[in-house]
Amino acid sequence: MADAVLVVETRVPNPFIPAVSRARGLAFRTTDTNWSRSSERALEVVGTAESIISVLAGRHHAIPGLTGSGVATLTSRL
Repeated sequence: MADAVLVVETRVPNPFIPAVSRARGLAFRTTDTNWSRSSERALEVVGTAESIISVLAGRHHAIPGLTGSGVATLTSRL
């Protein structure tokens, strides 16, 4: 189920939750599912599916659950 949410959050534009624009140009990899989204030469964000979903939805509390070279970029987009 979390994988499906991540696919929608990173691919389907939503005017109320701009997760697509937050995810643009970044690669993502979950540590608790097999889901990943790569982008050529992209900075990577790694974490649980819940943490990635939460941050893409604009929830700052989940940032500490993320690691990788793309966390600062993603954080700046919130």
